[in-house]
Formats: sequence, C-alpha cells, structure tokens
Amino acid sequence: MADQSFGAGTLVDVLDPVGESVDRDAARRVAQWLREMSDRAELLVRTRSGGLEPLPRGLAALVASMLEEAAQGHTVALVSGAEEVSTSAAAEFLGVSRPHVVKLIDSGLLRGRRAGTHRRVRMTDLLEYKHTVERRHAALDELVTESQEMGLYDDPPARFVR
Repeated sequence: MADQSFGAGTLVDVLDPVGESVDRDAARRVAQWLREMSDRAELLVRTRSGGLEPLPRGLAALVASMLEEAAQGHTVALVSGAEEVSTSAAAEFLGVSRPHVVKLIDSGLLRGRRAGTHRRVRMTDLLEYKHTVERRHAALDELVTESQEMGLYDDPPARFVR
C-alpha cells in the first residue's frame, strides 16, 4: 500500500493488487472468513512490543470489502468522506451513467456543487444517496414479496381480463 499523508477530504491510501502482487486467493479466503464472522470478528494489530491491540469493530466489514475487491483484481482506494469526486467517478460508484448523475445533481436529488463548468459530489453525499436508494429498493422488494404471498401475481385482476 502506498502511504499517503492525509487530512479531511483527501485520498488516504490506494491498493493496486497487480502492482502490489496481492495473493488474490488469500484475499478471497480472508474476506469470506470475515463475512462469515460478521459482527463477531475482531481484528487485532500486533504492536512492535509484541502486544495485540484491537481495531474498532466496524472495520471487519470494511476490510472484507477491500479484500473482495483486491481478490477480483480491482484497485481499491480509501477516501475520506469529505473528498469531492467528479460526476464520472460518482457514476462509477453508483453504477449509473455520468449524464444520470448530472441529472440527479441538477434536480436536487443528489447534493453536489459546481466548480466552474464541472460538478463535484462529496463522498458522504454519494453514500447517503446510495443508502437511500438501497432502502427504497429493499422496501419495494418487500412489497413485491408480500404481494406474491397474497397471490396478487397469480392471476390477472378480473378488470383486465377480456
């Protein structure tokens, strides 16, 4: 990993699995173990004196995500929440097109700002938007499941049958 000096709103670190010759199989195994352990996993760091210091509990999921990406050969970047990214980077993060991100910003659904002719989005705003969309999708999935359990998808309603 390349050590970067960091402050609020900066790139903290980058892991390039190809350049760093990461053992992708080991990364996959450890990520799977961390996922299986979920909130019971405790990560420890061995100090110079040989002692063990626990890391915050929430780090296990983050480390698992980074290892899963590295196992797939993807470059992983750790960015602080205040970091601003371009609409292209935001689109890649959300899995949508750049013009869609521009429309989200211009409509006010996604917070962003203009820097000259360009738009910038804070990572915290991207995460908030992504979590909102995920909650909506989960609610819709639950609604569909309940509708299927009630048999509403078995036969078309009588008013639509000719």
